[in-house]
Amino acid sequence: MNTRRVPPTEPSDFERWHDGLGDSPSALAALSGPQQTVAIVAALDRAPWFEGLGEALDLAAENPSPAVIDALWRNLQARSGDVAVHCAAVLAYLHGLATEPFDLAQRPFFLRFHTDDAQERQAAIATLRARIVERGAP
Repeated sequence: MNTRRVPPTEPSDFERWHDGLGDSPSALAALSGPQQTVAIVAALDRAPWFEGLGEALDLAAENPSPAVIDALWRNLQARSGDVAVHCAAVLAYLHGLATEPFDLAQRPFFLRFHTDDAQERQAAIATLRARIVERGAP
């Protein structure tokens, strides 16, 4: 029997953190200033779950630069529904509509963003924008 050997891979930053081999899920948290902003935006745009996206969303809530907020709005429209849900939640938090970055009391509203239907997604985005304007948030 000829069994292919799978080459070993390096553990991800998340795996190193989870296994107690690192201080944080990634080097993202160790960055600061413009470097961190660029890294957060890149992760929001491209990172999959458990490979930086979750941490990027957490850091976005803590570091709401204009570039980060733009990336959240962009990915609210562009990324899959599971990502859009969390982008909406962080945006609601940053604009004072939620008490935490994922306010469970608003989960039913956030779940409206988990759709592949462009019209439904746009309607949810319009509702979020209207709530922000109504609150007088920037």
